[in-house]
Amino acid sequence: MSAEIRLAIAGSYLAYCVETTANTRPTTGYQMVPEVTTIPELSSADYDEIDMTPVNETVQHQIVTGLRQSPGTMNFEANLSDTLLTFWNKTLIPAYQAAIADNKRTWFCVVIDGMDDAYYFTAEPKVLAPAGGTVSDGWKCNLPITMTNTPEWYTKPTVAVSGNT
Repeated sequence: MSAEIRLAIAGSYLAYCVETTANTRPTTGYQMVPEVTTIPELSSADYDEIDMTPVNETVQHQIVTGLRQSPGTMNFEANLSDTLLTFWNKTLIPAYQAAIADNKRTWFCVVIDGMDDAYYFTAEPKVLAPAGGTVSDGWKCNLPITMTNTPEWYTKPTVAVSGNT
């Protein structure tokens, strides 16, 4: 039995793509989001608990599992740079706005170096702003992205990788 190779986050990245056909996840045409330094937890393990206990029950609640809770808005952290700001404000946000106007969704995926599949979800990107810091920090910013569907694993997409420069 061979041992699993453990994966490092280094070499992984966030990419996005707009649907060309409404309600169909794109498999090509993804672009890497530059300068990402931190990937947040991407899902919630919490499920709603629905209490179905009849009022005549005297011993124990009767609970059924409801829907999985969304992680809501996730903040990917990135290096603040002209490259990132131009990409976010002049490429990603206009593509997202055009997609919405055309009843299409924007897909994101986290590509993990060393894995055959990537983690896909639809989401709404928000306006970015600089994060705070101290004199010994580099300027960072949060890339707020609100997940809008249940994420799933699929084969890695083709991605235009520009490198984090």
